[in-house]
Amino acid sequence: MMEDKICIKCKKYINPMRLKALPNTKTCINCSTVGAKSGVPVMFGSKDHTWTDLVIMEEDEFKAFKEREKNQNKEDE
Repeated sequence: MMEDKICIKCKKYINPMRLKALPNTKTCINCSTVGAKSGVPVMFGSKDHTWTDLVIMEEDEFKAFKEREKNQNKEDE
């Protein structure tokens, strides 16, 4: 069984699921300085030499990407 760990910032217990994913974490999700990330699959290359890669973005970058995508779709109509 995983032992209970206490957040070094707020002194509350760290969620066991967070500890399972990040066993060495010292902070709870509320005190973490790392925000949520979003990924977008992007195809690179041309013809027979293509590959798909996952581009990871911060939340604000992802919102800007989605806004540009929405505007592009409006232009294509």
